[in-house]
Amino acid sequence: MVVFITLALGFGLALLLNQPVRFRALLRTVFFLPVVTTLVAVSGLWLFIYTPDFGLMTYLLRLLGLPGQAWLNRPESALGTIILMMIWQGLGYDIIILLAGLQNIREDLYEAAALDGAGRWTLLRHITLPLLSPTLVFLLIVSTIQAFRVFDPIYVMTGGLGGPANSTATLVFYLYRQAFANLDGGYASAIAYLIVGLALGLTVIQLSLSRRWVTYQ
Repeated sequence: MVVFITLALGFGLALLLNQPVRFRALLRTVFFLPVVTTLVAVSGLWLFIYTPDFGLMTYLLRLLGLPGQAWLNRPESALGTIILMMIWQGLGYDIIILLAGLQNIREDLYEAAALDGAGRWTLLRHITLPLLSPTLVFLLIVSTIQAFRVFDPIYVMTGGLGGPANSTATLVFYLYRQAFANLDGGYASAIAYLIVGLALGLTVIQLSLSRRWVTYQ
């Protein structure tokens, strides 16, 4: 969820910020700030936002006449709150990389297509997306690998428990629990090899499938 939602939002915002809009430089900085902030600090900030009694989310709900919710204490919502935080934290990285890819597309291609009567959707479909496809594949692979490595937000926001009811316990968190809580180094090593194997396998699959639709200039 984090990989695809962040990539889709990043693509849309990159298209917007590639236009001559007001405060463009400021908006780019604002979106990129969470990327250069440590995950522990970001997790602590969102832990405060989700606090049931006085958090920002509770305040906004009360403005709408709704009661506050213990988001991180409910199995059905705990993982979703961490997903939302990870999307917010990683969005700026995708935007910056996609902006670099967009600015690498030659303007004369758009001008020639526009002279032939191509509209915005046609330009996006037949010029922007094909020429941006190598950047999209790069982000897809890197983001997938990063998603397998998520640990800090889960540890900070769940108090090191991966709860409630193991609803936020990812593979990396499970590895940590086996290695440092249960002191089972062999089992933890096996999990580490599994994570590397899954990441490598998905990367090979993504690279293989990308040959069908990636366009290199």
